Amino acid sequence: MNTATTQQEIDGQNYSFMKMDVPAQAEFMRRLAPALSTMQDNPMAAFGALRSEDFHYVMAACLFRTQRQHMGQWTAVATKGGEFGYLLMFDDIDLTTMFNIVLAYVQFTLSRAFRHAGTNESTSPTTQPQA
Repeated sequence: MNTATTQQEIDGQNYSFMKMDVPAQAEFMRRLAPALSTMQDNPMAAFGALRSEDFHYVMAACLFRTQRQHMGQWTAVATKGGEFGYLLMFDDIDLTTMFNIVLAYVQFTLSRAFRHAGTNESTSPTTQPQA
């Protein structure tokens, strides 16, 4: 798994988010796309607009790449299993905390995916046509 690239405190606990590889990020963005237009204004409505399988895919993708500082080390927040494909590893993570973790991870991923958006930076080399 990739190393942590950012850390954030959520509800008094320290969490670290690991970046997705490019193919995983593309699939994540594809599944999240129907919710992006309302994500900033009303995240709960945005998640509600997703199909069930896309909602759980997004949740699992975020939670599987999130660790929490626990007893001096970083520990996975979720593991595979359960009815929806993931199980939370900490009893104190309630629905609100889980959504705060997921929203923080979505923000982290979107900021990485669109870090050049709105700038004049080119992401491809400039070439001159051959005459």
